Amino acid sequence: MKGIIMKHTVRLSILAAAFAAAATLHAAPIQGVGQIEKDWEMQCDNTGTCRIAGYSESGSDKPASVLFTRAAGENTPIEGEVYLMSEKELPNAELLIDGKAHGQVVLDKNSGYGKLSGSQTQALLTAVKRGQSVTFRHQNETWMLSNEGANVTLLHADTFQQREGTPSAFIHIGNEQKTVLAAQPKPVITVPSVLPAKPVIIKYGSKGYKNLLAQLLAARNAASPKELQSDTYGCADDEKEDMALYPIDKDNALLSVFCGRGAYQGMDDYFLTDGKGKTVKKHIGLLGNMGEGYQNGLLNAGLKGRGLGDCLSTETYAWNGTEFVLAEEKDTGLCRGFPGGAWDFYRTTSEIRREK
Repeated sequence: MKGIIMKHTVRLSILAAAFAAAATLHAAPIQGVGQIEKDWEMQCDNTGTCRIAGYSESGSDKPASVLFTRAAGENTPIEGEVYLMSEKELPNAELLIDGKAHGQVVLDKNSGYGKLSGSQTQALLTAVKRGQSVTFRHQNETWMLSNEGANVTLLHADTFQQREGTPSAFIHIGNEQKTVLAAQPKPVITVPSVLPAKPVIIKYGSKGYKNLLAQLLAARNAASPKELQSDTYGCADDEKEDMALYPIDKDNALLSVFCGRGAYQGMDDYFLTDGKGKTVKKHIGLLGNMGEGYQNGLLNAGLKGRGLGDCLSTETYAWNGTEFVLAEEKDTGLCRGFPGGAWDFYRTTSEIRREK
């Protein structure tokens, strides 16, 4: 009888594990989210990983930032990093909380990046939640971290990862033994071989150009909420620029339409068409032209947050043989004086593979 019970228990355990694995396998895709609150920001991506960063106050002449990264799942560690801006080489800095030393942080002397130890990460987290003073010091230089907005962004990360009330929560720590958000693997996008990206130019005012205009408006309206729909397709008419058609395969092509120029960047509107550029199939998006544009099945776009170039956002769309799908979406955090931005905040990430 005892052997029968043990076999039955083992069988139930195996079934439970199988059901759990199946639930993970068929879990709904995670949608990335973001939140900015005063001097703090958080972004969580489609794998369940959350990144939370705090900065010096806006306008500080000694920019500092810290980043906490935590993957979804039970008992995942919190990784801490720091970035200090200096005109000098910066090999290390001392972490001070309310004036009390918490050890040296080893930095890359050229970039100012460094990793916090586990104890420093926990001490810094506790400090910003309590509103304590956090500074970094090297010789006669001092960097001060703001804690304004820290609790709000940490709470948003807890909510996203379903940690509220559990022992692993950032803010509302409790003893609830509920299931937290499970991590998901990066989705895989396979890019087939495509035709060389040599564009066919469709001249402004030509018959082919005029044939496309009405279709462009219809496609963009079809992809837009009602309040953003329009009666005219202003991009091409306002700029009087040629269109560029990039062949993908015999049945598909990518159409690029210039759509506005600002002080330091512009926008391009992208559409999927048939292979000859006669029929518009779908509006892909109005994208910043700071990226590499279209190359070998990938469409890379980017925008500066402001002219200084201390905050950027980028998107990558990948051709999967049927359509362009969002493969990567990220920004570099708040505009706080770091050249190119302080961190990579992913909203969407994926693994891109080339068809063999």
